[in-house]
Amino acid sequence: MIFHTKIRKTLHYKLFHERAVPFDEIIRSLYSTKSQRKKGDKIVVDTGEIYILCKLKNNTLYIINAKRK
Repeated sequence: MIFHTKIRKTLHYKLFHERAVPFDEIIRSLYSTKSQRKKGDKIVVDTGEIYILCKLKNNTLYIINAKRK
């Protein structure tokens, strides 16, 4: 489980991935899935339909990348 107080979008997500996977769908996926794993200093959430790459910094979860499979 990821413990954070805020969720923010990165500029990369806004420019390249927000149209493909809307932010509300990412929020729903983050709270409904339990398959979260660390990959270096990043966090990967794979729901089977959506792949989300995040980074946790100062209790804020930054959405870097989101893709549909």
